[in-house]
Amino acid sequence: MSQTGIVNSDNVVVTTLLMQVVLLGIIAAASAACGRLYDEWQPFYRKVDRSVYSALILVFALVTVAILIFSDAFTKNWGPLFGTPPFGFAAGTAVTSVFIIDTLVVAFLVFKTGGADVSPFTPLFFLLPTIALLLRESRFHVIMYTLLASACFTVCLLRNVLLPDRAYAYSEGAPLANWIVTISGFWLAVYIGLLPTYR
Repeated sequence: MSQTGIVNSDNVVVTTLLMQVVLLGIIAAASAACGRLYDEWQPFYRKVDRSVYSALILVFALVTVAILIFSDAFTKNWGPLFGTPPFGFAAGTAVTSVFIIDTLVVAFLVFKTGGADVSPFTPLFFLLPTIALLLRESRFHVIMYTLLASACFTVCLLRNVLLPDRAYAYSEGAPLANWIVTISGFWLAVYIGLLPTYR
């Protein structure tokens, strides 16, 4: 019998874990491709050894995956074999925590690789609320993730306006135009995704 359309908290946590693995793969591939692309003007790649940078991504992976593995959606499956864990997370808390951590880590990566206008990681800001829509997260959570992503994008865009280490000069008004188009399109897409027709 087909189970299409039946979604519960366990489904959401397991799918979040799958999406997390995909996200980590994207970040790892992009990080490897970046190499020392920003060496001439990006202090992060000059001052931090690549092994340290890789370790930061590894810690991010371990923390987010552990949060999901120790959620009640998983512990009820492995708990009978290994015993009840001394701590754990409700499914909703685990998913929300992972989305918030993901957004903050993406903001860190964007900030450290040139800012929102040039970083290869910038599109990930807009991927995360889209995944939340796919997972049928509540409207409150989707809006919260969208607000956080918008705020982080804005900070990362302002980075190149406020800091003097730019490799090229902005055209007058370009940052504001970039922000208006990006944020407006982002919120419109989220609004459409939140319409009852699409949920």
